[in-house]
Amino acid sequence: MNKPTHEQQREFWELCGFRYIPEWKTCWQSPKGSNSYNLPQLSLHNLFKYAKDMFVKRGWSTSWFDLLSQWVTYMFNNQDKDPAIALFWAVYPILKEE
Repeated sequence: MNKPTHEQQREFWELCGFRYIPEWKTCWQSPKGSNSYNLPQLSLHNLFKYAKDMFVKRGWSTSWFDLLSQWVTYMFNNQDKDPAIALFWAVYPILKEE
């Protein structure tokens, strides 16, 4: 499994509710209202912190089993065994469907 491109990561975080505010000179606003010069790193902490909220907000609670199942599948197929990358690839297509 390949690491997501910069464009894929940016789209992912935007789907999770991050907004780019050009007037703020490369500043991002999180869905929770905090500001940052960069998007979050792909880590399990950040993925659960922001992607989970989007699942709950969109009423996708019934797909948790499918998501976890897909995550485990990606983990076993991922040669570098990075759980954050595997979770990204499990969540990203679901967020793009909406």
